[in-house]
Amino acid sequence: MSNNEGFSLSIPAQNIEARFYNKIGIVYVEGDDDIVFWAQYFDNNLFEIRKVDGCKNLEDYENDILNHGLKCIVAKDSDYSSYTGNIKNHPLIVCTLSHSIECVMYCPYNVNACLKKLARSLEDHIDEILQCYDEFFNEAKEMVIYDIANNVFGIGCSVCGDSCIPILESDHSVKISVSKRDKIINSISPYFTKDQIDKARLLINNDSRNLRQITKGHFQTSFVLNVLKKMSSKINGNKVPSISKDSLFALLVNCYAGCGVDCEERKVVRQKVVDAIAALK
Repeated sequence: MSNNEGFSLSIPAQNIEARFYNKIGIVYVEGDDDIVFWAQYFDNNLFEIRKVDGCKNLEDYENDILNHGLKCIVAKDSDYSSYTGNIKNHPLIVCTLSHSIECVMYCPYNVNACLKKLARSLEDHIDEILQCYDEFFNEAKEMVIYDIANNVFGIGCSVCGDSCIPILESDHSVKISVSKRDKIINSISPYFTKDQIDKARLLINNDSRNLRQITKGHFQTSFVLNVLKKMSSKINGNKVPSISKDSLFALLVNCYAGCGVDCEERKVVRQKVVDAIAALK
């Protein structure tokens, strides 16, 4: 195993490496965005948080944790692991409850707090946001089912990519075009069997999480951007605000501190962090 200075360290050496930084442990994450996100849970004063530039590069650390006694923490997206059977159960491997960190960031209550800043308004719009979410994910569900089947059975199709724009009524819409969605589904359906789709549908229907948590985070990004732009413009009567994807990340990466919602996501992750810290000792 190589550390981020580019030379190899033995497992025993890696297990004490954090002490040289006056930290209690090293946390390995996928990329730059993940560093900022996971710093909410792993205090930077106590942990050295390092990126490895890709989920595949986390696998070596996971293997050493599982098989060779490595004492570090891997913090990562859960992706579709609960469906594919690729879950690696170990207290030092901490996964999101949702598919990815973006799913956590795009919590409607976090989006509501962001909207207040953009619209310069203290008025609460959570009900309207929740309605937009319900409509979007109800229409997106069939594509998500195909995306799950694609991953579970290794079909190799492109279903829910990094953007939902191809199925929106327009680039700036918050609504899914049923005809665009169905056109994509019809184009890929010959690659799947009915049994594969039925099994994916059963998986999603038996999942206690809501569809926002199950669906790929990057797929949701343009929808969330459009919700904020549309509603902000409507509230303050001004032109549509300019929000880049980078700005969206900066606005939403930290959960709204004043949120009074009893968030299952945060409770689950916090407990996993407590268990990971205990396993380091």
